[in-house]
Amino acid sequence: MLKKEILLAVIFTSVGLISWFLLFGIFYGGQKHINNVVVSAVVFVLFGSCFSLFSFLSKTKKIALISFALVSFLPLLIFGYNHYLASGLIIFFGCLVFGAWTMKTERDLFSLKLRPMLILRKNLNIFFLAISLIISLVFYLSPSSVFKLEIPRALFEGALREFAPLISMQFPGFSPEMTVEEFFTAQILFYETQPQSAAKTNGSILEIFQNSAFAEISKIAKNSNQRYLNNLLSRNKFILEENKKSFNQIFGGQITGDEKIKDVVYNFMNNRLLALSKPYQNYISLGFVFVVFLALQALTLPFNLLSGFFSWSIFKLLFFLGVIKIKKEMVEKETIYV
Repeated sequence: MLKKEILLAVIFTSVGLISWFLLFGIFYGGQKHINNVVVSAVVFVLFGSCFSLFSFLSKTKKIALISFALVSFLPLLIFGYNHYLASGLIIFFGCLVFGAWTMKTERDLFSLKLRPMLILRKNLNIFFLAISLIISLVFYLSPSSVFKLEIPRALFEGALREFAPLISMQFPGFSPEMTVEEFFTAQILFYETQPQSAAKTNGSILEIFQNSAFAEISKIAKNSNQRYLNNLLSRNKFILEENKKSFNQIFGGQITGDEKIKDVVYNFMNNRLLALSKPYQNYISLGFVFVVFLALQALTLPFNLLSGFFSWSIFKLLFFLGVIKIKKEMVEKETIYV
């Protein structure tokens, strides 16, 4: 029996270490592909199954404690030492010991008839709570936890399409597909052909976009002879450079001219959002980690069911193969007579 327990302990420890290596690959090795995540999830289910089965079958406390210690503290060699991770792994070790104890109590004291399917799931809630804690800690300590608050590109593009009529009403001169170079060209043509209207804008980009005359000028500039436009820009080189400086001061960064106006606006909005959220970055990251922990806890039920089913299936297979046997024992019991 001792050899069988040692073999079970080796299998349990090996599956546990494989789980930690896969977790390291996802958060530190850049292996965030969906296939790697699915493989890791499957291995963690097997990890839970092995823990449940090992706790159920193990009779020797020393073997169990050594196995739990190896699975709990070897991750410090994989992920590197950190006070937070070390504290979390101590809690993880305590959860393994407590989970094994609750299962043994159920198995040895409160069951006159073994019900493996029920008993094998007894400690899985504790196990997956501890796993969720460690995954969340590893995520927090990894580069992946640097959460940048930004507007998703798809959401921005969708908003542009949905509010296009309203934007056209308020900013008739704004064309999302216009490049920055086309904007500068139309702006200089606007100054030359509509000096009075241009004077009213005071050089403000928003006011230029609000000007309906600029909307017509930008269409003319787009369809004008390129040679004429080049001569126009050459004559107004100083104004062009000043406009570029003003544009860069408003939107930040260095533009090349090939960027579309919508891309410039998108980057500007995200940069402003990032600047506003920077003082609260640590709190945002912690909140994100907490969301990850809650998401993992939401998966506890399916993981619990899968691990319980696998551990019960392995138990039945070992039973049919004769590796384990079920025997009846006579139990002495105290009672009171009146």
